[in-house]
Amino acid sequence: MQFMRFTALLFISILAGCGTARVIIDEPPARNYSSDTIQTKKTYTTVGVPTKMLNHFDERLNKELAKSFTSGKGLLLEYRFLSFDEGDRTKRYLSGGFGDWGTASILIEAVFKDSKGNFLGKIRTDGRISSGIIGGSVKSALDQAAKELGEYAKLTFR
Repeated sequence: MQFMRFTALLFISILAGCGTARVIIDEPPARNYSSDTIQTKKTYTTVGVPTKMLNHFDERLNKELAKSFTSGKGLLLEYRFLSFDEGDRTKRYLSGGFGDWGTASILIEAVFKDSKGNFLGKIRTDGRISSGIIGGSVKSALDQAAKELGEYAKLTFR
């Protein structure tokens, strides 16, 4: 029974692909700030991001933040997409995870402000998906980027 569960989980993870993300600290917090509450705000994005993907990221980000914060006026996280490339799912499938053929990538800038709107710090997170049995979904990269932002907010401002 355990073997079948493991095999099913392995198959699902390979089928979906695996997204990666990392945090790049542009401007570390200039002062200590702690909050139990957080709110997010999408700001002006200069690249074309499908509404479906924007909504998916927003939902995932708020879900990640809810693990450590309650929703409300306190810490403000303003974010915008600097880059969004869905890549080519067929190419990712055909490459079998080798190389960067068809890779999807995103770059998101996040600015943190206190409850009065004063600047606290700025980071970027980039996400990538380069494989998966059926090519993987760019949503995996969005999910990982949301997870990284949530983790950074928790470790820095909670």
